[in-house]
Amino acid sequence: MKRILVPVDFSDHTFVTASYAFSMAKATGAKILLFHAVFDQFIMPEGYSPDSVVTPTVFDVEFIREIRNEAEEKMQELVTQLKNQWGEEISLDTRIESGTPDVAILTAASDFQADIIILGAVGLGHKDHFSGGTAEFLMKHSQKPVLAIPVGSGYKGLNKAIYAIDPAHFQQAEFNKIKEFFKPFHTKIYYLVLCYNPKDRPDEATLAQWRDLVGNQASFQIVDCEQPHDGLHLSIQNIQPDIIAFHFFKESFFSRWFKPVISRKELYKANLPLISFPEIEE
Repeated sequence: MKRILVPVDFSDHTFVTASYAFSMAKATGAKILLFHAVFDQFIMPEGYSPDSVVTPTVFDVEFIREIRNEAEEKMQELVTQLKNQWGEEISLDTRIESGTPDVAILTAASDFQADIIILGAVGLGHKDHFSGGTAEFLMKHSQKPVLAIPVGSGYKGLNKAIYAIDPAHFQQAEFNKIKEFFKPFHTKIYYLVLCYNPKDRPDEATLAQWRDLVGNQASFQIVDCEQPHDGLHLSIQNIQPDIIAFHFFKESFFSRWFKPVISRKELYKANLPLISFPEIEE
């Protein structure tokens, strides 16, 4: 891990989100980019077209300048707070760009060549620039891991991680990706095979092979359940992890959780950081 992108909205939760990035940077030597998107378009209501407006989009230059100046001041305040907390030795840069958050973050991640995106997520029906919807969008479309920190979760560290496996879409390359990612943080990983469909349950030979791949430094558990989220929530209660990890396969049960109606209720219910790894190319 060499580069960490942290989209910020200067809410009360921003410091917690950035703290995860600083903790990771301390362990890996990664460089951090704090990024803020200024939404600079004002859309007129449909059908409203005064003589002085030739297009439905109006740019108030002076107002936009004030918003940007305010963002720059808040960014500097955030940098000062973070350096006071974490020290001066971490490589840190900032950037403020115009655009809608979802697209601007993906563009910034590409330009910065980020290895991970870390952002806050509201998730429980609240609306702001970095709502659960933004985290969901990034998890679906980013080619790099996305770590979403729910508001109110606080900084928990990375001591224990649950990695949830959908046996219907599992690839052995996932083990290496997860072990490689968490190794610098000395995280204990609990691999959970969520068997919610009997026909997808791995046979004993396959399970033995998976256990060998995991090794002795992690826990490997089979969780039989009627619904995957039931098995995951029960395991969360028993293990008390600091973070939940998974690979986002388009056809897996994780993709179904990312439908607007149920994602916030199910994924953010645990009030734990969620890290999504992009789908592995076969």
